[in-house]
Amino acid sequence: MDAALAASDVKGLTRLRQSAPDRANPQKPTMSNDTQTEANRANSLLSTGPLSVEGKSHSRRNALKSGLSGRGLILPENEAKLAESRKRSFATSFHLDKPDGFSEVLLTQIAVESVRIERCQQEEQLIREQSSAEAGTLWQIERKIAACELGKTIHEDPEIVRLKLEMTYYGNEWLKGRWMILHAALESRSTWDAVETAFAQDLSGTPAMLRESFTFNTLDERKALVKNELEKLGKVILDRYMQDQKSQDLAEVGVSSDLDKRLKTLKRYETASRRAFDKSLAELRRHLAEIKSNVKQANGLGQSAKPARQDYETKPLTDRQLGQMVKEINEELDELEANQTKRVDTAPTAPAPMGFSSRPDRHLNRQQRRTLEAAKRSA
Repeated sequence: MDAALAASDVKGLTRLRQSAPDRANPQKPTMSNDTQTEANRANSLLSTGPLSVEGKSHSRRNALKSGLSGRGLILPENEAKLAESRKRSFATSFHLDKPDGFSEVLLTQIAVESVRIERCQQEEQLIREQSSAEAGTLWQIERKIAACELGKTIHEDPEIVRLKLEMTYYGNEWLKGRWMILHAALESRSTWDAVETAFAQDLSGTPAMLRESFTFNTLDERKALVKNELEKLGKVILDRYMQDQKSQDLAEVGVSSDLDKRLKTLKRYETASRRAFDKSLAELRRHLAEIKSNVKQANGLGQSAKPARQDYETKPLTDRQLGQMVKEINEELDELEANQTKRVDTAPTAPAPMGFSSRPDRHLNRQQRRTLEAAKRSA
């Protein structure tokens, strides 16, 4: 790397340092005076937003991006038309010529969520195809840009940013290039200025609290630092290159770790839409079954389908019923005892689960259980 390139890059570092915010002396926010406040209020009256119904409707959609994250029924115009078409199709499938209000809401929700699910699947396929196409042409450029953008922030948190740069091939290349610039400065001027010294400390990942004890006063110390850093980067750069090649190969077939964030977001939207779709569909089926049951009972009995209280209220048992129940219990206990006697010489096995007949009192109320216990004791 020639001296002209090194000098130009060092000048760029100087401008970067001068433009960076001074963390030691942060600027205090200025307070607006009364004149500025009144001027702001007067300016705010000049634009009050849309006033017509059509303008307000259009403004309401300004924040709409994908139409997938909200739980409302807001969709882009083309998808809203598709949802309306599916709503009519679903109504025909459920034989709802004139759906009531509740069925209308559920059909709308089912149609909207079905459109959202299909939209998530289409976007996932497009993302994979786009990533596969870009992996062969723009892969290196995108990785270089990402490394440069990360390297620009190394003065903010040197220790963390240095570790992040070491994780990628192009991050190591970025570090190597900057150390080469500092090496060229030593070769041409035999020293570093204050900006270059601070930049060397950033590149080495030295935290701000250790800067005073981490100094390079002599030329030999600085050359030794550059040599050690270049050797360290040279040992890992081949491994990072092989890892990057594997990632590029996976990206070309549509499988890439870089897609995780976008695909996870789509999967979260799709899962939420499927959950809402299934819930609305189950609710619609239950509602239609209830309507059908009501109509059937009303036509057959000539009365409301709502059961009377005596139809589901627990009735007390008679003495004859209690005696028969105690007899069945005793017979079952005798049978269990006989079966246990037969299995004395066999290997121990898990006890058989207790059936419904072994607990005849499980559905009785408190008074019935007391009466049954009294009958057992008397028997």
